[in-house]
Amino acid sequence: MVTSPPHSSCERGTNASRYRPAGAVLKTPVVDLTESGDSIQTNLGLDPLLPRRSMPAFLLYAAGHDLKNPYVSPLFGDFTKGFVSTILTTGTRDLLLSDSVRMHRALRAAGVDAHLHVTEAGGHGGFFGMAPEDDAIQREIRQFVDSSTGWRSKF
Repeated sequence: MVTSPPHSSCERGTNASRYRPAGAVLKTPVVDLTESGDSIQTNLGLDPLLPRRSMPAFLLYAAGHDLKNPYVSPLFGDFTKGFVSTILTTGTRDLLLSDSVRMHRALRAAGVDAHLHVTEAGGHGGFFGMAPEDDAIQREIRQFVDSSTGWRSKF
């Protein structure tokens, strides 16, 4: 059976002709399934939520497709065709820190309005909502959403 590659929401939003999101909120995103960022090695064992590499799961998700396919690993996409304003969050102990940093750089290189917020000592997913740093990140995200949509968050 031949299957098409999974389609990331990021790529669908970029390629959509009629409906585009007002912005993208990427909280500690998985955007490079090749695991080529250095934080996969440097933060191995430091991240409380991701204690090990995820390659077996990534291969299962890709279903035999090239891991560099932009629909599988959005980091390898072409953002010069237009992409929505984006906020990315991560932590210094996040196994996927490099994914967020490299995605931010790719978006900025393409001229996309992109914001990166890194929490000191935060792992993948931050501090599970139990630290002031999580509240600070949520405020940043609310401000981003409010400015991207023109709405006023009630949260």
